[in-house]
Amino acid sequence: MDINIAELMNESHINPAELQHLTNKMNVVDIADAFERLSRDKIIQIFRLLPKNLAADVFSYIEPEKQQIIVEAMTDDEIGRVVEELFADDAVDFIEEMPSNVVKRVLRSVSEDKPPSGHRPEVPRRFYLRRARGDRTGRR
Repeated sequence: MDINIAELMNESHINPAELQHLTNKMNVVDIADAFERLSRDKIIQIFRLLPKNLAADVFSYIEPEKQQIIVEAMTDDEIGRVVEELFADDAVDFIEEMPSNVVKRVLRSVSEDKPPSGHRPEVPRRFYLRRARGDRTGRR
């Protein structure tokens, strides 16, 4: 019998290979939905086990309260990697929902030299960061 994502996530010991195999066959929205029924500790554990190429996509669909739990448990480098993989509009939505202390930490962790996913070359990267900070013009 195949195990579903909720059953796997609620096991006391989670096999990373089994999680990866299962999530490779799933829609990111369904994976994010499974996070809604998890405890704080399980949210952190499962998110860290997600393949890196999938983590940012799933993160963008997780509810803001759960996103905050994840961010508070991450290192600055981990935060930077996740946020840099988000599309600009998803990053802005995420930042708008977070308390100021989380926003400051997120903005400090984003690398200045790497354009975000979905970045159009004709749009300066600072536009995205300034837009996330509330300046819609992108000017210095």
